[in-house]
Amino acid sequence: ILNVLLLFTLVTLTLYVFNIIDIPFLSQDEEREKVAVKPTSQVEDIEDKVVRKKSYNELMAKANVYYENKLYNLAIDTYTKASNENSSSVEPLLKISEIQLVLDEYEQAKNMCLNIIKKDPHNVRAKVMLGEAYLGLNDFVTAKSMFDSIVSDVQIVQYYQGIMALFYGEYE
Repeated sequence: ILNVLLLFTLVTLTLYVFNIIDIPFLSQDEEREKVAVKPTSQVEDIEDKVVRKKSYNELMAKANVYYENKLYNLAIDTYTKASNENSSSVEPLLKISEIQLVLDEYEQAKNMCLNIIKKDPHNVRAKVMLGEAYLGLNDFVTAKSMFDSIVSDVQIVQYYQGIMALFYGEYE
């Protein structure tokens, strides 16, 4: 029994150390809140030194775990932090847009995809998701023009182009 308890404790602490789970009584966030009760410049300087800022790759890995476990709100928050950490990367924004499509938040997904396309005009994935968002918004004309504008051999693009052609009777 002791071996099982030790193994459980070891696994739990390992998951905590790698930020896969959160143990409230060990959380640094609570400690930061307690310190924040007395806001002074010295406390803020100490806090900056004590709490290690997570890197872009760490944030993306953590967000991916949340996404895989369907914890979408946590995933969006973490992808947003990753995007703030590395504003030149569109990958976190693509993942946020993907989640918004899963949650049927088509207007937000559309806006996110438009922002991604402004940053990276040749991003096929963003254009496909933008077309999907238009489909979700029942804007079939705009969705068709979006899918038709994509020049790619990617199978999903060809699928949507074919579906839209069938929908509009443009088949042989």
